[in-house]
Amino acid sequence: MVLYESSGVFSDLYMKLGYQVIQIDKQLDGSDVRLMKRIEADVLGLLAFPPCTHLAGSGARWWKKKGDNPLLDALSMVDAVFRMIQIYNPLFWMIENPVGRLGSYIGKPRYLFNPCQFAGYLRNPNDEAYTKKTCLWGNFNIPQPKPVYPKHGSMMHTLKNPKTGKFYSFTGQQVKNWRSKTPKGFARAFVEVNPLQNPKMGSAYSPN
Repeated sequence: MVLYESSGVFSDLYMKLGYQVIQIDKQLDGSDVRLMKRIEADVLGLLAFPPCTHLAGSGARWWKKKGDNPLLDALSMVDAVFRMIQIYNPLFWMIENPVGRLGSYIGKPRYLFNPCQFAGYLRNPNDEAYTKKTCLWGNFNIPQPKPVYPKHGSMMHTLKNPKTGKFYSFTGQQVKNWRSKTPKGFARAFVEVNPLQNPKMGSAYSPN
């Protein structure tokens, strides 16, 4: 089960390995995770990427001005993930968010990484040779890094429009999706070890 991941990176990898993947994301089909009723299914793994607009530390300067309602909305999406974890009791689960204030509500993350730490899993490692410190909470096997030098620096400074060469402004759904897209190198590393007992893991990839 993959929640709030409109990029579909994790979903595609698991489906290539033969898993049936349930994707729930408002951008994909209008489904709101918070309104999903219980389904009769054995859930092996649950991965969640709650929207970080009102949680990420990069937006801290606007928190006071926004007030509590946006924060309540963001936390309600995280709460829905924990409800599903309680219902389905998956073998492994993970919640992802950038460094910010989510830890103040659900505790310290289990693991932190930058995309450049896993860019070595890609055919072209330079595609993800950047930093964007990301937090992971949950019960999962920690993947093995294959790091490269972060030649592109921070993700905050790589948001150029390929047509104009100018930086995007940090507004609009297009930029939000770009900044929150799952790093492919990290996803490949994670899928190789979650779950460990599947003999296909680590053997069904062709980098692209």
